[in-house]
Order: sequence, then C-alpha cells, then structure tokens
Amino acid sequence: MASVLRRLTKGKKKKESNSSSAPIPVPVPVPASIPVPKPPSHPRGVLVYRRRRESGFEDRIYIMYHGTDDSNVDPILSNGFKLSDNGMLGRGIYVSEDINKTLSYGNVTFKLLVYMGKTKKITSQNQSNRTTWQQEANSAWVPQGCGMVKSERSENCIRDSKQIRILGICRGWDELDTATQDKIRDRTNTTLPLDDKEKDLLEDLKRKYILP
Repeated sequence: MASVLRRLTKGKKKKESNSSSAPIPVPVPVPASIPVPKPPSHPRGVLVYRRRRESGFEDRIYIMYHGTDDSNVDPILSNGFKLSDNGMLGRGIYVSEDINKTLSYGNVTFKLLVYMGKTKKITSQNQSNRTTWQQEANSAWVPQGCGMVKSERSENCIRDSKQIRILGICRGWDELDTATQDKIRDRTNTTLPLDDKEKDLLEDLKRKYILP
C-alpha cells in the first residue's frame, strides 16, 4: 500500500511540475481606433500667395488645373474660359487642386493661377446653396473625401474668368497643333518656384483683386 501511495504522489507532483512550467498566454493588445482625418478648413492646392486683411479675411491664390479637349485650347486662349451651366456646383469654371481630377475631362490640362476670394464649402448634394453660392461668394469648394463625388477628389468652381490666369499646358502639350503651341507655354512637369513669366501673371492677378 505504501509503495502505491508513493507512486501516486510522484505522478501527481510530476503533473503539477509540468503544468507550472507551461507558458502563460500574453494578452494581445487591441489597437486603438485610428481617427478619420477631418477635411482641411480651407481649399487645398499649391498656395502661392496669401495675405490677411485687417478684417481677418485671407486673400489666397493657388495653382490649380482644368481639363479639356485639345480642340478647346485655342478658343480658350482667344476668348477666355466659358462658364459652365450644367455642373454639380452650378454656373462657373471648374478647376481642381488635384491634376488627376482633370483626366476624365479631356486629353489636355491647363495649369492655372486662381484667386479664390470668398469661398463657400459644399459637402452635400442636398445643400441649399450648392448651385446658388455665386450670389454671395467668389468660388465654391468641394473638399477631398467629403462624400460629395465618387472620386473623392476635391473640386472648385470659380465665379468669374477674371479670377484666373493661364500659366500653360501641363498635360497633353504634344496633342496640340503647332500653331496653338506657339500661343501657350509648355508647363509639363514644372513645379515651384514660379519663374519670371509666372511671377508677372501672379502680380497681375494680385493687382486685380488684392493690392490697392
């Protein structure tokens, strides 16, 4: 009987020893949820000029883009941009700070200087001033990622063609005929800083809307 008890006790101790040596599972920390970034508080783009007035209002001029067909380039250079009447933001000239937004509108992209002026932010198809903002502002702005459009890319609508200066063609230069190429600069793959001719256009736009 004593030998049986010794064998049972020995087996029990061995089991206890094995169980105590088993690794203790370490709880995996649950990652904190990543906050969704809020849309920027002002129209994005390449900001090339900014001035705050005594009233607190900020004048801003951006580099932006406008896509169209190559057949429209010469008429635009001769007569200026025509206001579109059938866009989601109503009457105006449609531009974007994102050149990829322009790809579906034609085989050519204009590179522009744009004075935004007073801007209305539009974030819903049901917004009451979606197509009537022209009565109280110089431009309208659909922020990137707001759910307004399927592409989730930002878009702007400019009330007056006088708010725009053409820097050149930054996509589709080779699609233009020689006569049209002679009228406009090739600005493909150009970045900041502005060159002297672009600076002259910036100063002209500033004199029109900002400087006394």
